[in-house]
Amino acid sequence: MNDEKQLNRRKLLAAIGTAGSGAVLYHVLQGAGGGAGVVQAVYGGGSGPHTNGLIIVDSIQTLRGLDHTVATNVYAAGYYAPGDGGGGNYAFDGADTASPDNGGTVIVAADGGRWKLSHTGLISVKQFGATGNGVTDDGVRIQAATNALSGKRLFFPKGEYIVSSITISDSIEYSGEGPESVIRQKALSNRNMIQVSGSGTQVSIFDMTIDQNSGNQTYGQGKFALNCTAVGSGVSRPAILHVERVHMTNTCEGAIRFLGDRTETNREMLRVLRCRFTNGSESRSSPAYNTFTIYIADAATATIDGCHFEHTPAEAGEGIPAISVAGTNVSSPEYSKLSITDNYISGYGRYTNGSGIGVIDMYIWSRNVVVTGNRLENSHVAPIRGKVNADNMIISGNIIQGVTQHIPASGSGISLVPATVGPVAGRYVITDNMIKGSGFRGIEITGTADNKPELVDISGNMIDTVDDIGIYVGYLKHFSIINNTISGSGASGITYALCEGNGRIAGNLIRSAGSTGIGYIGVQKSLSLSIEGNMLDSPSSQGIAVEHVGELLLSGNMVKNVISVNGTQRAFRIGGTSAVDTASIQNNVVSGTVASGAITYTGAGVSTLHEAGNSWNGAAKYGTAAPAAGSYARGDLVYNTLPLPGGCIGWVCTTAGSPGTWKAFGTIEA
Repeated sequence: MNDEKQLNRRKLLAAIGTAGSGAVLYHVLQGAGGGAGVVQAVYGGGSGPHTNGLIIVDSIQTLRGLDHTVATNVYAAGYYAPGDGGGGNYAFDGADTASPDNGGTVIVAADGGRWKLSHTGLISVKQFGATGNGVTDDGVRIQAATNALSGKRLFFPKGEYIVSSITISDSIEYSGEGPESVIRQKALSNRNMIQVSGSGTQVSIFDMTIDQNSGNQTYGQGKFALNCTAVGSGVSRPAILHVERVHMTNTCEGAIRFLGDRTETNREMLRVLRCRFTNGSESRSSPAYNTFTIYIADAATATIDGCHFEHTPAEAGEGIPAISVAGTNVSSPEYSKLSITDNYISGYGRYTNGSGIGVIDMYIWSRNVVVTGNRLENSHVAPIRGKVNADNMIISGNIIQGVTQHIPASGSGISLVPATVGPVAGRYVITDNMIKGSGFRGIEITGTADNKPELVDISGNMIDTVDDIGIYVGYLKHFSIINNTISGSGASGITYALCEGNGRIAGNLIRSAGSTGIGYIGVQKSLSLSIEGNMLDSPSSQGIAVEHVGELLLSGNMVKNVISVNGTQRAFRIGGTSAVDTASIQNNVVSGTVASGAITYTGAGVSTLHEAGNSWNGAAKYGTAAPAAGSYARGDLVYNTLPLPGGCIGWVCTTAGSPGTWKAFGTIEA
């Protein structure tokens, strides 16, 4: 070899560090006298038998035809041709006579020699022969790479990789270069696109686009883009599916399905972070075709955070839920967790076959749930919907705007309704959410006569413009509804129905309720109820109505401007078909137009009543004698500021007028 053709080994290895520079080097050496296909040795002691020199070949095909006695180190400048992104440094392993040719890291030559890929960085699918040209079916090549790189990272350079289906049965990481690294399902594949299975399998997918090509699959047979049925292998090795910064689009039955086995022994974990979901197929009732975006069944631990879901509804479709959870119930509280946080979701919800599935839908047995910081817009049915056999649930800080009610009672902003199976557990905190433009109710939580949620706190929410009731609770044991702002409800502002235990409704501002500001449905004699410090502005028929409770504290409420509906116009209505057992009604204020009176005790009224300090009880003033001037109403009081033995405590107006008729009361012992 001529001196000018000699290359320093270190410089050579630096030069061939990338496919592009390797291709340049290949062509340089070709011009320097190398032959077609194989270039002579470029460092070391010539090209004799068993040389330690490095030679360069143009492709893996050429490598397979190489005599291993020529050299022990080979650089392939490409997989099919120099510079195509494949190839790399290969070393001959004379001790290996059994390893199969996997098309990438192990190449078996025609003479039986095993050439092993030498690598310290990422291994690319192109080093297994994938083209990424958007035409060639790369599925076999990517499958071979997946099988070969158990426990390692597989890199997808920018390109469009066509596959029918990929099976992952052992741990691996897929990593792309961003949205331009695309895996697209081949037309008419009609199967799960990426199938994850195995025990203790831990799979991560980063920085790419997964396109299921739904428009070119047979309707109703497209399956899921990413389907995971792996199970955990105990605490030390749970099954994990981690998807981050991935765009999933044109999906068929759904983008991600994650199936656990709902046992504490085998553990499954799903993490979906900062992903984007677009163009999902919608459900149809004929032929039956139910679809989801993310579907979690019996998956004990799941986190979906910072994702973007955007869907434009189709006229012929019936919608699609964004996140649907069916069952995370296991005995271990540290294992069963669900966190859905800081996502943007627009245009979702399903109303197939006369029933609704929420945008975020927690179907049964969802335990230790946090749904917070999400923004949900233009929903078809309830944006956040769950069953009341869920437990330890916090729904907070969400913004919900625009809910369409396609089927009756489906358009509430936040809805927890009776479960079809399983007993109620019931500890729920619904706080600091903003709900505007709901087609049914703002917030509703409803158990059953036999299964009542245990503890419910609804506080700090803002509800604006709902077609029915602002906040509705039914069949609960203990509840508090505190410091909420409700404006423009089509029916009542707050309604409680058939509850028991202890209830507190306090500090709420309710404006322009379509009927009663705070009211009831049904009988609940086992309920002790406190209604305190609420402000009700312009309810349509009455301010606060209470009937058939055990104990009632009605204190410090303000009702103003009750609007007449069918001649009924009153601030407070107490009693009904059965008496309130014991009531303390004090320090309430009524102002503005209230034609039918401030308070009405209807039916049986109250068995034991303490009423004092209310605006309708008359004004209380102070003086040294009964008034001699001014206008007063019957019941007004003047307390004596100079009491003397044998004198009186004060004076009461018995006939309204100017100054009216006044009588002394309360003789002081002489």
